[in-house]
Amino acid sequence: MGHTVPETIMKSRAETCRDKADECERAAARVGDPQIQASYREMSRQWHEMAERQLVIDQALSGVGTI
Repeated sequence: MGHTVPETIMKSRAETCRDKADECERAAARVGDPQIQASYREMSRQWHEMAERQLVIDQALSGVGTI
């Protein structure tokens, strides 16, 4: 039998997306080129958007299989 990690320990996909967004913000702060900063900030915005979408999916799936 395999060992499963409790759900509370596993990072949610939404949290992972938010972490990626934070990485992009840190990268934007490290570069001096305004165009590159803007690109990193746009990627951050998109990661945040994916996190929100994942929360909606997770909420929808949390009711699957329940009566």
